[in-house]
Amino acid sequence: MPLWVTLSLLAGVAGSISNILYRITLKESVDASVTAWFLQVLRLICALVIIVWFGISFDLRSVVILTILGLIEVVGMYAYMRMHAASALSVSAIVQRSRIIWTAILAAMFVGETFTPMQIGGLLVLFLGVSAVAAPHTLRTDKGVQFALLSAFLFSVTTIMIKATIGSIPPAAQVAGLAFPSIFIFPMLTKSFGSKLKQFTRDRIWLKFFAALGNVAVLFLTVYAFAIGPAAKISAIFQGSLVISVFGGIILLGERDDMHRKLFGAALVISGIIATSYGY
Repeated sequence: MPLWVTLSLLAGVAGSISNILYRITLKESVDASVTAWFLQVLRLICALVIIVWFGISFDLRSVVILTILGLIEVVGMYAYMRMHAASALSVSAIVQRSRIIWTAILAAMFVGETFTPMQIGGLLVLFLGVSAVAAPHTLRTDKGVQFALLSAFLFSVTTIMIKATIGSIPPAAQVAGLAFPSIFIFPMLTKSFGSKLKQFTRDRIWLKFFAALGNVAVLFLTVYAFAIGPAAKISAIFQGSLVISVFGGIILLGERDDMHRKLFGAALVISGIIATSYGY
């Protein structure tokens, strides 16, 4: 099994655990901006340790690209946290798989990745699975679904930017660039940030810490996978593994309303992911 496949699968498992923990904490009215800020601080610390330890350096051009990445990440991460606060995990976990479709389209347009008819058919099936869950009435009324779609698209953009620049910018620097702007922007844009941060640390801080740590592992695993493998296929395997979150939401969090629609959508998504990943 290629190393990038192993890294993608591990990222999916870590991401599923992180998603479950984030849903548990964020549905209790924990502020999304503070949660996103805490995650980005942890990401930046881990990235800086690697950069200093291995003496990694990058030029001014890289700083500009990393700043753009980080600014897109601010909006994407905020939408991601709002998604967990507003929507059942068994719904958002399926809708977020639309990221595979966006990543495939952008990979074909900007990094020259190609797809077989089987893989194109898989993307269409995946789209049907997402559509089955994000029905028009749900999309209009469920803020969590709206945030899931927005974060999926923005994360796809950063995925392709990472893949396009991974040869010139080391993975650890990519992670630091994604995190750095958020450290300053979230406190500036969040009303009463200090008091909300104090409240954030008072209850279940270890649960929040492990949720963030799982997400940090996801980012490092996927970025290093992008360094050695095809972006669209890595995204498909990673996002496919994250469908575990659907069953986690149903079984562990008791999200059993509309279960037949969720399971039908999940089955289509899994089938689409298998077809999209076929041959890799």
